[in-house]
Amino acid sequence: MVSSKVGAFGQALGAAVSGARRDLLSLAAEASDYLRQFHAFREVVETYLDYQSWLEEIHFSQRVGEVLGSATRYAITYKFIRYMLR
Repeated sequence: MVSSKVGAFGQALGAAVSGARRDLLSLAAEASDYLRQFHAFREVVETYLDYQSWLEEIHFSQRVGEVLGSATRYAITYKFIRYMLR
């Protein structure tokens, strides 16, 4: 009787350790993905900061705004024309 309780305890302990190991591996994988994304974001920011004076000199933000405005106007006009031609 004692040996069966010890065997059941050993199995339960093994399952708990296995589950904890699986959880730790999952946590490590998620942390790795998060840090990889953070690294990519940091590289984008560093690149922007490296070229910030040049980008300001060519009025990059203004040009991006103009392009986005043009694209928005085009999309609205295109939708309107499609609506009118139905």
